[in-house]
Amino acid sequence: MGRRETTGVNFRAIAPTGTGYREAIGVNFTLVSPTGTGFREARGVNFAAASPTGTGYREAGGVDFTAVSPTGTGFREATGVNFATIPPTGTGYRETTGVDFTAISPTGTGYREATGVNFTAVAP
Repeated sequence: MGRRETTGVNFRAIAPTGTGYREAIGVNFTLVSPTGTGFREARGVNFAAASPTGTGYREAGGVDFTAVSPTGTGFREATGVNFATIPPTGTGYRETTGVDFTAISPTGTGYREATGVNFTAVAP
């Protein structure tokens, strides 16, 4: 339990206190809604909370959520990262972009602690 299976988001990791909040960024996952108003259904992220400045950026990670693909193709258009094809080589690198997923998840758990995204689940 504690996991949103379709997105790979581990809500226990996001809110280790059990409050439903990711304290570092102020995202309240207890407010996740299937209605679409103010929420990104694909990941269950409340973008108003994720980007308190209204710029579309999560300042801690520099992620531009306005560029997150709404198509379900697995692409984040701004960076060209295709999370559906993260290489299963064990190197920790996305060869075409040079993204080091080992650095994204320095603990080796498969999680990016700043966002709670489980890259192992996003791209098995």
